[in-house]
Amino acid sequence: MVIALASMMVGSAHAAENEAVGKYGKNVVPRKPALRIDLPEFNVNTQRFVFPSGLQILLQQDDSAPMVSITTIVDRGSTADPIGKEGIAHFVEHMWFNARHGDMPRVQDIIFELGGSFNASTAADWTNYMTIAPKEALPALIKLESLRITDPILNIPELIVDVEREVIRNEYRYRYENGAMVALPYLWDKLYPEGHKYARLGIGTSGSLDNVRLADIKTFTEVNYTPENTTIMIVGDLDIENNEDALALLYDNLAPEIVHPDLTEADYQKFARSGIKKEDYDSNNPEHYVILPKDQKFFPTFDLKRRVSAKSPPLTAPRDRTMSSAEALVDNRTVVIAWTVPGVYRQNEQLLQLSASVLNRQIWQFFYDDYRV
Repeated sequence: MVIALASMMVGSAHAAENEAVGKYGKNVVPRKPALRIDLPEFNVNTQRFVFPSGLQILLQQDDSAPMVSITTIVDRGSTADPIGKEGIAHFVEHMWFNARHGDMPRVQDIIFELGGSFNASTAADWTNYMTIAPKEALPALIKLESLRITDPILNIPELIVDVEREVIRNEYRYRYENGAMVALPYLWDKLYPEGHKYARLGIGTSGSLDNVRLADIKTFTEVNYTPENTTIMIVGDLDIENNEDALALLYDNLAPEIVHPDLTEADYQKFARSGIKKEDYDSNNPEHYVILPKDQKFFPTFDLKRRVSAKSPPLTAPRDRTMSSAEALVDNRTVVIAWTVPGVYRQNEQLLQLSASVLNRQIWQFFYDDYRV
């Protein structure tokens, strides 16, 4: 069978060669194909709004599926944790989904009832929340984003804090007491000066988690979960055609104070939506009107602010360049290499991320034989 298959392959190769010679003549190289890829035209149309409060919202139309997704970035992470109470930023991430507003169920139950799913994560300098749901849920999801800014831990009892503390503690054990992640504290001692905010676990430690109470979490959210620290990206089948429709969607579902500190519901006014005839206009039908502030000063600007200083901080050399070894709970002898890339302060962060990824891949290939053992 193998010999027959090989013969068939050789024969096919000769046939293809003879066909090429017959078509182009002997010793004539066939013309290279154009290699043009026929892709449908795709235009990423993003509407950007920066409100007087500092809140930034971006909307991007994508009608490929009747779904919407909302990603919210809060520009505060574990580096904002108070000393001795590390892990609060991550605690807030967990607490939000247990919050109850008014007579409504818990936030996570609301999302499930809307047919949605969610996830979240906490980094050193930011916390993000991601929700995906059917397009019909969009107004309700925007209301939830508004509530996260105004009061992200409303009606959470201390008991829930105790429960989530153990959830986070188990997460700590799983991630940082098993496998290669146990190397992080050793690496940070080499990379960062003593007391540097990056040289600590964002999830906290068993001791610091014990120090976190509901009052501490509430204080953290009041200081850090503010409009000027928040960016919301909404992508999906949005059913908006212009800025007026987009603003109507936002003003109708956001708390006035997170749009402008002086804005109240009394400043809102209904305007007939374009395309609705005067004789058909119904002021009680949301599809017939848009809600916008009466005063022009409440309208948003359309220039994105840069929240991170363009000026680079002083770069310090790694604290310790020597090679050392330590005992940890790993199955095999492991080599770990680390470096710092302060990409947030660079104009071309994407290039830095790509360079770091390529370097990481090359190091892994270099040690692959040892890795397999």
